[in-house]
Amino acid sequence: MKMMMADHAKVLIIWLDAHAASDGWTAADDMDKEPCRVSTLGWLIPEAKEGYVTVAQSIALDGECYHLFCVPVGMVESLTVL
Repeated sequence: MKMMMADHAKVLIIWLDAHAASDGWTAADDMDKEPCRVSTLGWLIPEAKEGYVTVAQSIALDGECYHLFCVPVGMVESLTVL
């Protein structure tokens, strides 16, 4: 059974992304030491993939999801229901 948009919460996820800490040969002391924090808005798709917070960018009126995005739970700093 397909779920409709009304069945899903709109959420804001703040999460830490894996990223390159330099753009070439760099001394370890000179690398970027700040975390790469990312914010993602979407429709929460609960229990879609174990160990991940999954959101859809869009949900069609027939329940089909577009651009499912999965963030590993360990990288999530916060999840706010909007």
